[in-house]
Amino acid sequence: MQVRVSRWGNSLAVRLPKQLAEQLGLAEGQLVNMSAEGQVLELKPSAAPAYQKFDRDQLINLIDPADQPESFDDGPHGAEKL
Repeated sequence: MQVRVSRWGNSLAVRLPKQLAEQLGLAEGQLVNMSAEGQVLELKPSAAPAYQKFDRDQLINLIDPADQPESFDDGPHGAEKL
């Protein structure tokens, strides 16, 4: 199978055809280990968990209350004089 190397920002990228990704059991966001020996490039699925997408509420729930600054009152707003 032949694929084209493309530019992706300052890097180069190779797209995996859907059939090959399915054959290898790869999914979007999954981590792979990459190595090279001579002219051979090797990709192996990683045992690390895949990238997880979060919605806003999930991200808010991850905030530790101890990391939040105390609130403060800096006076009235909207009546500033120029």
